[in-house]
Amino acid sequence: MGTEAVARTRDWQSVTRAVLDAVVIDDPPEVERSRPSRLLRYSLLAALAIMVGLWAYALTYSMTRRDPERFTSDERAAVRHACEDAVTRLRALPPLEAPPTNASVAARTAAETDEFERMVAELREVRPQRGDAATALHEWLDDWDLLLNARRVYADEVKTDKSAKIVVPVLDGSPIFVRMNNYTESKGVIECKTDALGAERVYAFRKD
Repeated sequence: MGTEAVARTRDWQSVTRAVLDAVVIDDPPEVERSRPSRLLRYSLLAALAIMVGLWAYALTYSMTRRDPERFTSDERAAVRHACEDAVTRLRALPPLEAPPTNASVAARTAAETDEFERMVAELREVRPQRGDAATALHEWLDDWDLLLNARRVYADEVKTDKSAKIVVPVLDGSPIFVRMNNYTESKGVIECKTDALGAERVYAFRKD
């Protein structure tokens, strides 16, 4: 082998050693740098998996814990319809004479109470599919019976006593209509609130 060939061989060996040295020297830092990034990546994936799991659990829990007393859409529509019809009939009642007398106020109270009784009878024909919903509806209507009884008592008393008032039953320290209205709001039938129907007083729907 000539001198020139030997030189080329040595040059090639030098370059090879330099490359190998670079690989050996440079590899560890790259490996070290990759470890934190991999750890971060795995941590983020784990956190994401946990968040997805919690979200799925919350969704499942909320669906299984829905109000057991809720109406179906058809049941809710039937309840609303009965209350809206009652308002229509109440508005159609003849106005009180001016000035009102004991007898006319008593007659007006009785006429309104009759319409409420009709409404309650119609509502009792609604038969919810869910047992809890049926029980809650009947309890609400029982509260209506108590309120209507108070109106009947008032209609009798006002015949002879202008200072008579509707004595609303009190349950657990609150007027009964508080519980009644909480029910209507929770079931999405606010058309049936006692104040919307004017059940807490007489001649709520006045004609101008």
